[in-house]
Amino acid sequence: MARVVDGDASKEQDSSAPLRAHPHLHPQLPPSRQSLPDELLRLARAHPDQAAPLVRTWEDLLFVGKWKHLRPIDLNATAGAAAAGATSTSHHARSLAALVGLRAEQNVQEVVLPCHVHHEWSAEDFIHIFASTPHLSASPSTSDAQASAAQSHHDDDDDDDDDDDEESKREDEVPRIAQEYFLLAVLSNDSTVVYYKLARGLVKPVN
Repeated sequence: MARVVDGDASKEQDSSAPLRAHPHLHPQLPPSRQSLPDELLRLARAHPDQAAPLVRTWEDLLFVGKWKHLRPIDLNATAGAAAAGATSTSHHARSLAALVGLRAEQNVQEVVLPCHVHHEWSAEDFIHIFASTPHLSASPSTSDAQASAAQSHHDDDDDDDDDDDEESKREDEVPRIAQEYFLLAVLSNDSTVVYYKLARGLVKPVN
């Protein structure tokens, strides 16, 4: 079961379908129900601590959440651009991978940081993430991994031809990436993924 928490609303989706192992996955990765994108596999191998959360979150966002423009990114690559434009970088953040995509009924793309429930975080890690988001490209620069994965997974593509034509007309209008917050996707031992919204600065108390 994957429990998605967004604001005040929460919902549960059944994601207990049998999974098929992928022969090229890192040993820490869970079995996959699809052929995973090469870039996702590369980042999973490069970030072994995030390997299982990265793949599990990818599948949850793609197949359950129906996210658009979903793609994996290496925050270390964007951190290089951030460091080049900064006067100093006193913090030493860990190597991190993330996902970027457009949630249904949202007008901005969001950065999702997958992690395991036992991962420990520091203030420097979050500084690193917020410093990297302004340097992310809103337009996917690689092949549309989501389209190919969805096409191989879904059997109802024939009914969606008209929707694909309308969506292609809006393809040039790629929403910006939210820089004031990101989503922390926490994977539990029972494969539950819970999403937390982390924002910049102080947050006004609810009560």
